[in-house]
Amino acid sequence: MHHSASRARLHDELSANKGGSKVAEMSKPEGPSHPAPSSHSIEDHVDTHGPAHKIEYTHDQTSGEHHISSHHGEGEETSHHSKHKTHHAAHAHIAKAMGMHEDEQEERDNESPDEEYEEETASGGKGIPGLGS
Repeated sequence: MHHSASRARLHDELSANKGGSKVAEMSKPEGPSHPAPSSHSIEDHVDTHGPAHKIEYTHDQTSGEHHISSHHGEGEETSHHSKHKTHHAAHAHIAKAMGMHEDEQEERDNESPDEEYEEETASGGKGIPGLGS
């Protein structure tokens, strides 16, 4: 039997049974659940538990929110959760969670990778940093 003929027959069979089958309506899939934001600031959390050793960052496309969970030690009580409206605010929060001060962050933001390479080669070596002269 030719492929087109079998498709046409299948279509006819499905059309004849049109009233007999019901298709369940698809439900909207739920997005990932995010923990409620912590009640204390990230600065206070870093002062108490130290810089984060693990950071989870999620951008929820539906709501446009940026969710951050930072982990600062062992156990659930050492985690800090936050949500932000912009990626700039989320990135600033991540820097704070890592224990970076604003002046350090600005300095790194303004430094290009070429400057880092020039500093390493100017400090005594020629060629590839770390391999010696």
